Amino acid sequence: MATDAAGTIRFCNQAGERLFGWRRREAIGHAVTDSLPAFQDLPEGVVVETSAPHAKGARFPVELVLARVPLAEENLSPFKIAVVRAASERGVEDIRLDVVLFETVHDGVIVCEADRRVMAANPAFETMSGWSNDALQGVEPRLLLGGGDSGDMWRVLDEEDGRWRQDTWLRRRDGDDIPVHVTAVVLRDEERRSYGYLVLLNDRLAGEGAGEDHARRHPSRAGYDSLTGLPNHMLFLDRLAQTVWEATRSGQRVGLVSVAIDGLAAIEATRGAEAVVRVIREVAERLTLGMRPYDTVARLKDNRFALVMPNLGVPHNAGIVGQRVLKALARPFFPGEEAESEMPVRARLGIALYPDDAPDTDSLLCEAEEAVSRAEEGGCCFYNSELNAEAQDRIVLWHELDATIARGKFHIYYQPSIEAHNGQVTAVEALMRWKSVTLGTVLPSRFIPAIEEAGRMEDLGLWLVEEVCLQQVAWRLAALRMSINLSDRQMRHPRFLAAVRAILAKTGADPHRLEFEISEDMLVHDTESCVATLWELREMGIGLVVDDFGSGVTSLHNLRRFPIRSVKVDSRYVRELEQDAEALAPLNAIVGMSHSLGLPVIAKGVETGRELEQVRACRCDEAQGFLICPPLPAEEILRRVEAGPLFPLTSLSP
Repeated sequence: MATDAAGTIRFCNQAGERLFGWRRREAIGHAVTDSLPAFQDLPEGVVVETSAPHAKGARFPVELVLARVPLAEENLSPFKIAVVRAASERGVEDIRLDVVLFETVHDGVIVCEADRRVMAANPAFETMSGWSNDALQGVEPRLLLGGGDSGDMWRVLDEEDGRWRQDTWLRRRDGDDIPVHVTAVVLRDEERRSYGYLVLLNDRLAGEGAGEDHARRHPSRAGYDSLTGLPNHMLFLDRLAQTVWEATRSGQRVGLVSVAIDGLAAIEATRGAEAVVRVIREVAERLTLGMRPYDTVARLKDNRFALVMPNLGVPHNAGIVGQRVLKALARPFFPGEEAESEMPVRARLGIALYPDDAPDTDSLLCEAEEAVSRAEEGGCCFYNSELNAEAQDRIVLWHELDATIARGKFHIYYQPSIEAHNGQVTAVEALMRWKSVTLGTVLPSRFIPAIEEAGRMEDLGLWLVEEVCLQQVAWRLAALRMSINLSDRQMRHPRFLAAVRAILAKTGADPHRLEFEISEDMLVHDTESCVATLWELREMGIGLVVDDFGSGVTSLHNLRRFPIRSVKVDSRYVRELEQDAEALAPLNAIVGMSHSLGLPVIAKGVETGRELEQVRACRCDEAQGFLICPPLPAEEILRRVEAGPLFPLTSLSP
């Protein structure tokens, strides 16, 4: 398990669940000393024998060793990792030896949980693969291996003797492949139940003398391009065939992106061959950055590259990758030179999908080539005409978004909430609105996902926070709360908390009158990563509101674990009040559960007088919706707030 500096449990793996008898979500957020008092004063690397309580009540002997994990951000407190196992015939020295071996052994070691995803990798594997332990979290190790029968690894481990050996290739982060001997075993408990996997990788080049580093940095095998070190056409075809074969078995989608670099002939004529070499190597570097560990980036010939993306997901993910590639390749190749002397390098991308566009590898290659031949200079084209039309619409939207963000031309509207019993305004929710010169009024349901796809949500979200804080200071309305919707991507950003603190200090806004609205899904599916952030926001004084409550499966236990100020009921519960008399029951249940925890309830989406009457009857504390007031510019909202109650009781009508 892992704890923060205060000793609060932030992570527990499946083995911990089995050992203690509780679910990991029941442990996270609790003090580790509740189960392991010895943790309090335990120094690093010292193994102690102690006892721990099982969920059923009885205590049992355990062995405990502690390690400190420093984080990259200087202002963040380090985490602590506790390795706990049931005391058995193994001695304390054996446990200490396990920890030392993992950190110091020369072979690469990967530990996977039962879901076959990497949980930890030792320093030797980080050096061998070029990937950090953080980047490897959640990756399936088989996707880093190629050649031989690596596709059968899990089948052999699960169905046969629980041990798999193979000579194969490890795909490094820099695009190189190195020969390795792999041994994988199933981890089992005392009752022979599997709970994870251990993968050992021995570098077969190690010990071959001084030529080892040169062989890795400048691959001379037939499968590699001598100029860039990327897989060449031959190895690319092998990897593509293997990726398609694996996708056929697993039912996954594969994306193939053919990349053509235009302008190299003109560069050679004006600047010479060395400039062309420089550009080709830079293109290879930029294509490799940002790709996943198990994607393939290859140089096929002269000005042609290719990207193979297994486990693609939905088709438009390929378009998102394509746009990021085009942006990366659009940057100057010789920074600092005058614009007129900059190299005229342009890229064209063609995208084909398996199995959507092609039933086999050969057809997929042909269709990617056809797509790149149709692509305009500096553009991206799907082979499928419908996907291409959607992609072109999305490209136009992204370009307009970039221009709007650069000019700061988004508008902020505010929609008020009122006290349900007297109509007094209690809060306003900040909502972004966009009126494009080219596209006209664009609905949030269209531009918010586009902002996330373009990777701009973090920056734009912080801009919104700062604008709302400035508006709060300008209004000087002491009793008015102001809320902002917070996405999970924003909350996971490592600099989010520091940026919010800086905005509060810069604007002088009162954090106690600021609220962040978070989705119920974040509490259900992202608890381990978001709980610490939510508590730090609470410590700043910022309130937290669960938006669309009732749309997911949040339990009473989950609500108690998080520092929630109030809940906003999902609008469908309000809509159903008009259509179904029995709809009062679930709304009453939500209100009752929330009130039992001391949480006020806000009913959103109120559009008729009848709905407002029912919301009041269910004892909702506040109400929000178009009946009360639509989203309006700041000046209009201020005028209405200062005028008094927005919706007096006497104005109700059926």
